[in-house]
Order: sequence, then structure tokens, then C-alpha cells
Amino acid sequence: MCPRQYISENGKLMEPALFRKIVDEIAKHDVEAVVPFFRGESLLHPEFLDMISYLKEKSSAAIQLATNAQLLTDKISDRLLELEIDFISFSLDSIVAETYKKIRVGGTLEKAMQNISAFLDRKKSLAQDKPIVQVSATKCEHNEEEIPGFIEHWQDRVDRVRIYPQHSEDGKFGKLSNNASASQRERRPCKKPFADMVIYYNGNTAICNHDWQRPQKDSPGSVSNQSINQIWNSDLYKQIREKHIKLKYEGLSPCAHCDNWQEFDDKNGSVGKLISA
Repeated sequence: MCPRQYISENGKLMEPALFRKIVDEIAKHDVEAVVPFFRGESLLHPEFLDMISYLKEKSSAAIQLATNAQLLTDKISDRLLELEIDFISFSLDSIVAETYKKIRVGGTLEKAMQNISAFLDRKKSLAQDKPIVQVSATKCEHNEEEIPGFIEHWQDRVDRVRIYPQHSEDGKFGKLSNNASASQRERRPCKKPFADMVIYYNGNTAICNHDWQRPQKDSPGSVSNQSINQIWNSDLYKQIREKHIKLKYEGLSPCAHCDNWQEFDDKNGSVGKLISA
């Protein structure tokens, strides 16, 4: 459910000073959302709560977080609820202990379930709308038959349940597994190069959430020594957008083999199956 095994750098953390630089620029613009996680578990960062607090103080952008809930202590839950982040997604994949152990090696289902339940109880006791709570699973060979039960278990407990398709399992980032329908459909430009920017822990930028390992030489720029605005309007970014408009993807990574352009082509506007409460 995660292509981390295909990237060379794992376990690196963004410096708080760099994070504040990013936020200070974001605060000057009408940014729709900030998603403070990528290629890892954000709750591992020792200064994560202080960084989210700074983001909340400086910007009106929606804050959207995903976590596996293993480190979701009562203290962290209380703080996230106090900050009224806008959205949180719990990546769970199964409610069966043996299946969970196969998919999420090293994790403990009981701990995740307890932490999520405690978070939901705290939110209910505060009678607040934020955050919207999602629980997700990535369908794979281990949990495929369990998906109906997974949905039934969570549907009345959270705001949304999402079932994602497996992807990137062959090292080609963004490629959906066994997606025969993609080759039969007319390709459309992806909206991500026109709407999103990914910033790695070291400040280097990438073009979307499936751009897991863009070489520095191919990066549109680094926010450590440039502004987001400069990078967004750079020649390289313009060239990438032009290729999408003209449907010329040859040599363009990860777009050439990515199927997630369908996210913006389907009626529900999202990858996977979304079930609302």
C-alpha cells in the first residue's frame, strides 16, 4: 500500500525553520490546503505539533493530515482537536489482526484501533465538527475479501471510509494495479501540475503526491533558496504543464506511466471508492 521500498531516502525530517519559511510565504497567498505529510509518518517528528500550531496561526489554508494512528497519544489527539485541523485520515487497511500484521509490518492493530476510538470519543465529547474523519484501506490480495466488513465496521463511526486501489507495486509511481480500463480510455491532462506542489523534507520540490523520488537535477527548484512563487512560475514547471496540455508524456516522470489522472476524470472526483456516513 506504500511504495517506500522504491525510494533511497527514508526517515528524514524537515527542519522547523524551513517549515516556518514555507508557511510564511503560504500565509501571503490564497492557498486552499496544506497537507503536512509525505513519504512517512508525521507524528514521528518531535516538533510536529508546534509546526502545525504555527501553520494554523499564520495561514487560513485547510490542514489535512494522514496517520497510521500508532503514535496517536491522548496528548496529540487533544492538541489536534484543539487546533481544529480540517481533515484527518487514518490509514488502517484491515480490522483483522492477522491481515493487518501482513500488510502493516511492525504495527499493532489493537493499538491503532484504541487510538482511533479514543480520538473519536474525544471529538464527540467536544461536539465539534472538525476535523472530518476518514478511515482508509488500500485493497490488495491480503484484504480484498474483508473490504465489505471493513466498510460496515466504520461507516457509522466516521465521516468517510475510502478504499484505495493498489498502486506503484512495480516501482512505477502512480501506476494502478491491474488497471485494464485505463488503456481503453482517452487520456486527459492531470490537474495536479496546475494545482499542487510537493515539497520534500530538504526543500526540493516535486509535481505531485506520486512524484516520490524526483532527482534533484529534475526538481523545479528548492524552497530552501527560492520562493514557492518563483518555483511555481519556473520554466520547468511551465514545460511540464505544456506537456500535459498537449498530452505529450514521453520521458515525463512519473506522468508517463501514471493512471491517477483518472482521479479528475471520474464523476466522484477521487481515486478509489468513497463511502460517506
